[in-house]
Amino acid sequence: MNLNGSGIYMIKCVSNEKFYIGSAVKFSQRWNEHRSELRRGIHVNGRLQNSWNKYGESNFVFSIVQIVLNRDDLRATEQQWMDKTKCYHRDIGFNISDSAFNPMLGKFGELNPFYGKKHSVETRRKMSELAKIRTSSSKERQRLSDMNKGRKASKETRDKMSKSHTGMTCSEISKVKRRGENHHGSTIDEATVKNMRKDKKQSMSVKNISIKYKVSYHIAYDVVKYRSWKHIS
Repeated sequence: MNLNGSGIYMIKCVSNEKFYIGSAVKFSQRWNEHRSELRRGIHVNGRLQNSWNKYGESNFVFSIVQIVLNRDDLRATEQQWMDKTKCYHRDIGFNISDSAFNPMLGKFGELNPFYGKKHSVETRRKMSELAKIRTSSSKERQRLSDMNKGRKASKETRDKMSKSHTGMTCSEISKVKRRGENHHGSTIDEATVKNMRKDKKQSMSVKNISIKYKVSYHIAYDVVKYRSWKHIS
């Protein structure tokens, strides 16, 4: 089994025959992430975590369902397998949502695996810290916006921009202007992106990366998974 590829995978509990369907850019990395969070008892999927706690790590098997060469097709292919296996039905699988594009979409009340439960004091503390980070990020965006109001690029900078856009269509130029640091909602720069990905390769968790660089968990996750800042290698 080649775990260096990308595609659809399954995590199956051999004790109760239930399974989780997911997609990964790199199988080995995604499986390591799942195990790391499950071992520490902090996995976002409550169904999977509960079974892991009950049956133990030795009762879980990771397998490749389908190789997907084009990463842009990962989510759509994952959705096809979810619909085919019905892994989001509680008596069949561990998936929380029936949508591959939003794992927690539409799960309210008793349908949500966290229904009737309460976060521990430690979990609430961590959530509070992340909320403060999101607030500070919002204030930082506003501060940078205020600083840049009325500023004009130098002639040298404008000449470089013009040269880099030579031969490009208006649509292509517009996309370049909106990506990375040029995006109006960007809270990080290219150097930070590279450092975040470097930390991930050295096995730092996404949660710790988000705290270290003072960004939300979702921003950190998208960066290290190359779902954003795709033009930075």
